[in-house]
Amino acid sequence: MKKKEKISSADTVIAILFLLFLIYVFSSNVKIPFAAVHNLLQGAAGFSSVTESFEKGYCEAFPNKTVFIDINGLGHRLFAQREVNGVVKLKNGMLSEGVPALPENSGFVKNADNVKVFSDWLRDRNSNLLYVQAPWKHDIYEDTNWPTGIEDYSNTNADIFLKELEIRDVNYLDLREKFHLEGGFYSKFLCTEHHWNANGGFAAFQYICEYLTDIYGEEIEKEVFDIQNYQIDTYKNGSLGYYGGRTGYLFSGFDNFSIIYPKFETNQTCEIVHKQVLRSGSFYEAIFDQSFKELPWRERGMYGMYIGGDFPLVLHKSETAKNDGTVMLFIDSFGTMVESYLTTAYQNVIAVDLRWILRNQMNVTAKELVEEYDPSNVIIMFNPNQLGYAESEQFRYGLE
Repeated sequence: MKKKEKISSADTVIAILFLLFLIYVFSSNVKIPFAAVHNLLQGAAGFSSVTESFEKGYCEAFPNKTVFIDINGLGHRLFAQREVNGVVKLKNGMLSEGVPALPENSGFVKNADNVKVFSDWLRDRNSNLLYVQAPWKHDIYEDTNWPTGIEDYSNTNADIFLKELEIRDVNYLDLREKFHLEGGFYSKFLCTEHHWNANGGFAAFQYICEYLTDIYGEEIEKEVFDIQNYQIDTYKNGSLGYYGGRTGYLFSGFDNFSIIYPKFETNQTCEIVHKQVLRSGSFYEAIFDQSFKELPWRERGMYGMYIGGDFPLVLHKSETAKNDGTVMLFIDSFGTMVESYLTTAYQNVIAVDLRWILRNQMNVTAKELVEEYDPSNVIIMFNPNQLGYAESEQFRYGLE
């Protein structure tokens, strides 16, 4: 009974806050739509024009919808309700969301088959393939941070997919395992969105470099992936991520956002092909999109500062990296940090997001990109939310 009363009280408070919000919005903006109606009536306009102008005026006069999101989030926070708009507040205060369960026979088998065909085709070209499993914000082993009753199948789905790759003898690196064994799993993630932070992205880069050197015999100087050779700048309370936008900052709080960049000399370019953007100079100048610093605070998800976001095709060239080989990555948004740091090791880094290749109607396949750029190593890296969908464009390589 007490639990029911608590929920009822929370609903009451949220309703009161919402009512106050409506009063505020109405009193602030009521003049605009009514002025539109008055002016049209004075001009003897038709009724359809009146209603059209009224709707347009009211929508334009409703800039405060984010206030309602904030108030709604505050109400949930006051009464310790952990789920808002599909976003879950974990017991450690970080935000996440559950990944749905998928049948084992949904798309896992087909996707793994496609990776195997791609891997064999690359091997015939003397190219190595490595699948990297990025983590979701849910520790691979027993995790006491997830609230009771909130279901998340991210690790289950990833386990199914990695098992299918293992059956097919496809090389993979499981960062979930690495992050758990290293300790401080959640310290590698941003609070207000699903992505890892710079510490997590750099750690992923380190583990990938270790794999490439130990298993594939690549020549990468250890100094390149030693964090002691990098500068760390932190923007305190500088970032409000995707989850924060959905729940309101009064529920989510803000992230301290750090960027990590080399102390050693770098000279490179970053070309975002479909946007015809070319940045050049040091790692700092080429990699970081400085415009994110100037965004209004509600839009300042600083994760996008790396590269500028996830794009269909990004070409990196470095004059200072020692390895003259080419690495091609097929990634989702988790890959932008790894893509960035690999430019310190390789002279040529090519990042491909097949989702955006398709959506931007760029008529090119993974096979054709490999044939054009001839990478010595190909890395496929996705977070668990990309896995198990039969029609996923992320697993179409032009060899089907």
